[in-house]
Amino acid sequence: MSYGNDLTSVLAVVGIVLVLVLIITQVAATWRARIVAQRDDDHYRELTQRYAELVLEHDELRQRVAGELTGVRESVVSMERMMRELK
Repeated sequence: MSYGNDLTSVLAVVGIVLVLVLIITQVAATWRARIVAQRDDDHYRELTQRYAELVLEHDELRQRVAGELTGVRESVVSMERMMRELK
């Protein structure tokens, strides 16, 4: 073999190795991105569940406050009636 053929062979092997390294690196990056995305999906699922729980708690509190406000309103109306009767 001549020097030119040896150099061509070495460059071909180096090129193939570089391409293989690039492919393996990209496959690993894709695999890692999928794992991270799955973890994020789980996190968002947990956040969604917590949000739904908070909405239910908020609705219960709102209903309780509305009931208490109705009671206060009735008491004020009753006191106003009593004040008018005393005049």
